[in-house]
Amino acid sequence: MGGGPAALYLLQAMAPVESDSVLDVGCGIGGTTRALAANFQVASIDGVDLTPEYVDMGNEINTWPAVKAAFRGGVGPKLVQGSALALPYPDESFTKITMLHVGMNIEDKAALFREFGRVLRPGGAVGVYDVMRLADGELPFPMPWSSAPETSFVRTPDAYKEALGAAGLALEREDNRREATMEMLQQQLAAAAQGSAQE
Repeated sequence: MGGGPAALYLLQAMAPVESDSVLDVGCGIGGTTRALAANFQVASIDGVDLTPEYVDMGNEINTWPAVKAAFRGGVGPKLVQGSALALPYPDESFTKITMLHVGMNIEDKAALFREFGRVLRPGGAVGVYDVMRLADGELPFPMPWSSAPETSFVRTPDAYKEALGAAGLALEREDNRREATMEMLQQQLAAAAQGSAQE
């Protein structure tokens, strides 16, 4: 679904600068936050995830010498456990918020983006890179983000835009990365098949 290239694409689109305080929502073990720390110098990097085991593992990885050595300006991520629907930060804490492959796990998009609006400083920016529904039809479960329809909340781009607008956030840019993602997945499948054939 994108992985490292998707994270870098999102971060480059966000164009972080030294004065930015960045929050990654649904950070998992911190891959996007470490990509940010290694490629951009910013004032602070925070990550929040609902799963405490992911947060603990991510914070452990952030202490590894080889990982720390890659952080620009010595600024590494700080990961905490918390809900995207009740972010554990004061109002107007961040200049930029990122969310990568998380929204399809959250049913209440309106509440999600209201929280983004609460912790975002005036003039700040939100970057979302998600799987979205572009056509009708049933999804073939299990999917990478969910094993069953009951825990999958893939929505259309219009549903995201409506929730963003209701939270007082204005859409400035929209990219469809479907073709690039499908090409990358096909390359990965071909490489995996070649590896299996050689075993």
